[in-house]
Amino acid sequence: MNEPPARAGVETHTANPRAVREILAEVRDQALSAFTGPFFDGDGVVDTPPIVKVGITESGTVHISAQRVEPSLLAEVTLFLRSDFDASAECCYHLHGHCEIARLDATPHIQREFAIPLDVGEEGRLAIDVTALRTELAHSIRALRA
Repeated sequence: MNEPPARAGVETHTANPRAVREILAEVRDQALSAFTGPFFDGDGVVDTPPIVKVGITESGTVHISAQRVEPSLLAEVTLFLRSDFDASAECCYHLHGHCEIARLDATPHIQREFAIPLDVGEEGRLAIDVTALRTELAHSIRALRA
């Protein structure tokens, strides 16, 4: 069963553009808050490759991983943000998110993938539905324990 990973995406337009690094920092912090609590040992680890800018397009990625020792679980979240300017100088943001959880002590490894619930919040701000992400993490962890 090699299905492509589930992906979620949202798009918003604004006449008041912000830097991709600022928006990525906001959604990174939102995603990190989903890893607090009893699911994982410690906080998530963040990896942010450099922002890429080509012409009128700017893009960036954030990877977050968290582990649990018993049972041996690894969760990885990937967020990708791209901004494009159109002819009217309005900016269009595209945000995509994906999560993968694997049970490492099972042979073969058992894994589950799902799209991260994303939303356009107040004033066109891109946001993660942290409650829905925590719920999906909990369901996935319970399924992997069985």
